[in-house]
Amino acid sequence: RAQRIGVAADLTDRRITILLRAAAKKRERAMLEQRHRLNNLFPVITALVNMVGAPDNDIARYKQILIEKIGALQATHLLLSRDGSLSASLRDLIAQELQPYMGTHNISISGPEVKMAEGSAESFAMIVHELTTNSVKHGALGTPAGRIEVAWQFAAQEPGADIVFEWSESGERRVSTSARRGFGSLIIGADGEPIVGHSSKLEMLDHGLKYSVRLPPKAIGAS
Repeated sequence: RAQRIGVAADLTDRRITILLRAAAKKRERAMLEQRHRLNNLFPVITALVNMVGAPDNDIARYKQILIEKIGALQATHLLLSRDGSLSASLRDLIAQELQPYMGTHNISISGPEVKMAEGSAESFAMIVHELTTNSVKHGALGTPAGRIEVAWQFAAQEPGADIVFEWSESGERRVSTSARRGFGSLIIGADGEPIVGHSSKLEMLDHGLKYSVRLPPKAIGAS
């Protein structure tokens, strides 16, 4: 009986050792993932700081703008951390920004299930944040009659095709040229390259706005 007890104790010790090692590896993986996320986040924050300027040398306004942008990045970071993955659904990134207006405005979101890679997800979230902010101040989200249609699709059927993202607004715009000026225009690439993706295009219409950008394979992964 003593021998059996000794064997049982030995097996128990082995199980405990295995469990402790597994827990240690899990903690190590979590730390590495967190470090990886932070390493991807810092370049985005650096880009934001470099792009933003103080409107009319108004430092208080500069701080407010920067805090808003970093807040949007934080929300995306939490979304990426939610399930422990290193990617986020394109739909979730868009819905996260538009959710506060879903019940009071005519908003449609459509497109295939697409995952955005970490790093690109934060940058794309900034584009959606800028479009949303501009819409609240000057566009469809600033009027009850406004409508927003957000859609994306693959540019071609073959593997590795770009995703074409489109944002359309209809309804009276209060300031039709605002999106082409300042910090936000640099992020969406109104007159140049966007913060992520390429071939961005912004059209200011009499009663609306259309924006599109292409997201390359390295930024996405269809599932």
